[in-house]
Amino acid sequence: MGRIPDWMKAQQLTAEEASAIKRIKEVSLKYAVHTLHAENIYPLTLEYYKSGVPTFLIMGDICSRSCKFCYLSNWSSAKPKPIDAGEAKRLADAIAELELKHVVITSVCRDDIYDGGVSHFADCISTIKSKNKDTVVEAVIPDFQGKLYSIKKIISAQPDIICHNIETVKRLYKEVMDSTASYDRSLLVLKKVKELAPSIRTKSSLFLGLGEKEEDILETLRDIRSTGVEMLSIGQYVQPSALHIKTKRFIEPSVFENLRQRALDMGFIEVESNPFGRNPYNPLSHLKRSMDIMVVPAIKS
Repeated sequence: MGRIPDWMKAQQLTAEEASAIKRIKEVSLKYAVHTLHAENIYPLTLEYYKSGVPTFLIMGDICSRSCKFCYLSNWSSAKPKPIDAGEAKRLADAIAELELKHVVITSVCRDDIYDGGVSHFADCISTIKSKNKDTVVEAVIPDFQGKLYSIKKIISAQPDIICHNIETVKRLYKEVMDSTASYDRSLLVLKKVKELAPSIRTKSSLFLGLGEKEEDILETLRDIRSTGVEMLSIGQYVQPSALHIKTKRFIEPSVFENLRQRALDMGFIEVESNPFGRNPYNPLSHLKRSMDIMVVPAIKS
């Protein structure tokens, strides 16, 4: 992977930021919900602390897919646990106690169950919004195998933002993603969301550093924009472990800034493009030995 460049090294937390994360961890433990910012799954960078937007992981921590970039990839064929029916209420209660103004809800893929977990995902969104009427809910959804029923189910829960991540450029898609994933299907999911619910903001994300060329990136940005997506996040991929696909290049901040402007010129309304821009599946996992990152112990359910 090579030396971590200076621009990828996070700063030390302030006392206020550390206190805020400690509070999130305490409440998450109390309600037995999983908050990525308070677990070892992802590092707690200063950029994330300042955002004030925690990311909650639902439907367990064992994915039914084995994408080569993701820390949650299931290469051992472990059997995911049954869906926790009480998770939605506990999540809503935790968010209320934390008085959060914006939350991100994401999940593993659950191709192992009949509806891919969409009923539970929608229930979590609805229950959160019912108890937290002023909280912005951003739902980062899997592709649900492209099923129209599932897309409509998520829309019916009325999240404020629906995000589905393209993850990587078209040319590298088959190298990076699980064999059951589909670039065209992911674009279709985004397109259908916008067609069926024009008032719901849509978003997608991708990471760089796997050998993509500028024309690859611009092609993928144009494809995403063609679906009607308004919000975009671009960030740096960093190899989570020796088992994952390797980082081939650390992208300079100036390149991210150039891409931000190019994306705005394409018509995206909001673009976050920087080394830490990938949200929420930020692949900067387990770099505490090589980067100046403070992490707190993983939550024990």
